Amino acid sequence: MISMFFLVSSLVVIVTPGQDAALITQTVLRSARRAPALAAAAGMITGGVGHVCLAITGVSLLLRTHPGLFIAVQVTGATVLLFWGAWTMWESFRPATARGPDTEPAGSRSFAIGFLSAATNAKAGIFLLVFLPQFVPAGLPPISPMVVLAAVYLSLASTWLIILVELVYRMRERVLTGRTRLLLQRFMAVVLGVFAVRLLLGL
Repeated sequence: MISMFFLVSSLVVIVTPGQDAALITQTVLRSARRAPALAAAAGMITGGVGHVCLAITGVSLLLRTHPGLFIAVQVTGATVLLFWGAWTMWESFRPATARGPDTEPAGSRSFAIGFLSAATNAKAGIFLLVFLPQFVPAGLPPISPMVVLAAVYLSLASTWLIILVELVYRMRERVLTGRTRLLLQRFMAVVLGVFAVRLLLGL
C-alpha cells in the first residue's frame, strides 16, 4: 500500500515551498526561538488532520459543490495570512527595546495561527481528497487504506516542518546579522501577503 511512488510524490508536495514554510520561517525569525515555530507546526498538522478527516468522510466534497463555502474558507485563510504578515511587518519597524521577549508570540497563539493557516486552506482539503485515493489498492474498502496513507503523509509533513524549524533557526543564529534578520523578516511578511493574494485570486 505504501509504495515508493506515494512516498516520493508526498515528499515532493511537502517540501515544495508554500505558505506553511513561509509561516514557519517568519515565526522563527520573529521570535528567535524554536518553540513558537514548533507550536505553529503542530497547529498546521492539526489542521491537516482536520482536512484528512473531512476528505475521508467526504465532507470536503462540499467545497467543490458549494462555491460559497469554498470562497468563505479561502477568504478566511487569506485574512489570517494578511493579518500575520501585516503584524510582523509593523513589529519589525518598532525599536528593538519595544520588541522585547514579552512581545514574542505565546505557544497558544502560534498554534492558533498555524492551525488557522492550514485549516482555512480549502485547496489543501480538495488536494487530499484527490491525492490520497489514487494510492488505494483496487478492490479494498477505501477508508482504512486512506487512514494509513494520511497518517504516513502527515508524519512526513511533521518531520519536514521540524527539520525546517531547525534549519531556519540555525541560519538565523549563525549566518544572519541583526540587520539581515530584519530585512528577511520583512521579506517573509511580504511573502505571506503574496500567498494571501494568491488565495483570493484563486476564487
